[in-house]
Amino acid sequence: MKLRHLDLGTTRLAVQPRGAEPFRRTAHHVAKVFMALLPSIELNGSSKVMIGFGPRGDEALFDGALGVTSRCIEDFDFSRFDALDARGKEQALLDVVTSTLLSLPGADTAKGKIEAARVLTLESGFTSRMLVRKLSQRSASHAVRVHRVLGRAVGESWYCEVTDRSNGNRLEVAMGDVPGYLDRREFFASSRLDGDVFTVFSRLKRETFRYPLA
Repeated sequence: MKLRHLDLGTTRLAVQPRGAEPFRRTAHHVAKVFMALLPSIELNGSSKVMIGFGPRGDEALFDGALGVTSRCIEDFDFSRFDALDARGKEQALLDVVTSTLLSLPGADTAKGKIEAARVLTLESGFTSRMLVRKLSQRSASHAVRVHRVLGRAVGESWYCEVTDRSNGNRLEVAMGDVPGYLDRREFFASSRLDGDVFTVFSRLKRETFRYPLA
């Protein structure tokens, strides 16, 4: 099973310093940029790896069960982490991601790809802007290009770039809250351009975004 999802979060018993930024807002884009740059690999028979920061308590750990592997960083120092600047926090989280993935069964054959993805993530400045080709559409009158953007300022944001083919005018339309901190790849899975209406659907075929072009 190929690794497709990486999730970073705090455990139920984790205690962050008063006034600290919510952990997910700091961590989400780090995990997603890394995954966007990681080639296809197999680790522990899992499609998803979850890393919890903080004491585990009685929380169960998954080891490839139902395609999920979880690990806990029980001694994570939230006070020290909070004292870092934004780039320092990103690098600290990337180090945890790298070391955790390299500790999993199957990492021997994926080591080169994991380490290369780490370098590329650092070089990217923890940002990514990707054209989502499977959602982009074109008609006689309009072209719609969907982008997924990851980074510190936006978390994870999606937008469509609408071009009027008659005059070349372009308009960017946000497809959700900015900043956002949810992986929306399952939410935005397919699209359709009917006449002057662009519609996006989830993997369950439910409408999740609609934009009238006219």
